[in-house]
Amino acid sequence: MSNWSTAFNWVMDNEDRGRNYASVPDAPGEYQLDANGNLVLDNHGHKIWQGAFAISGINSAAYPVQYQQINSLPQPARGPAIEGFYKTYFWSTSLDAVTSDEVAKRVFDAEVNMGQSTGVKILQKALGFDPEDCDGKWGPHTVSACNSAVEASLVPAFIAARVQHYEDIIALKPVDAKYRDVWEARAKK
Repeated sequence: MSNWSTAFNWVMDNEDRGRNYASVPDAPGEYQLDANGNLVLDNHGHKIWQGAFAISGINSAAYPVQYQQINSLPQPARGPAIEGFYKTYFWSTSLDAVTSDEVAKRVFDAEVNMGQSTGVKILQKALGFDPEDCDGKWGPHTVSACNSAVEASLVPAFIAARVQHYEDIIALKPVDAKYRDVWEARAKK
């Protein structure tokens, strides 16, 4: 059985290392400009961000209700709500069944970063599934194959498959090459 706290803290080290629980601008977005192209400032002299915000990786565009609920809490009190969000929306009983914390935390992080289906597809590729069997769904075959694999081989295979996934994104959309270093650092951690 993998350890929820280990996996959650791994994700938080990527999403909010300092556990600040602050609302910060999140891509995509831009600073508001006036008709002359000058930055618009609020009453305190701060630039106004137009776009999504995030708290510990929880994006206001993707999860508006949950984001608002967490954002309404005093910043120091947000930790338990953030943990509850990730456990509710990203953790699965299949991740509970994975016996390797080293594998579970990486798959969980990929699911948070790229979506649950994509994280599982990357795992299935790393396990050597035939392409038609990489369906992105947890199931008994995926869990069994994961638990039967040698951790010392599966972890680097998963990292390589995740890096390749990012390279595939960049090949399709070269403008995303600006994210390569950050994406690969996260994958190779």
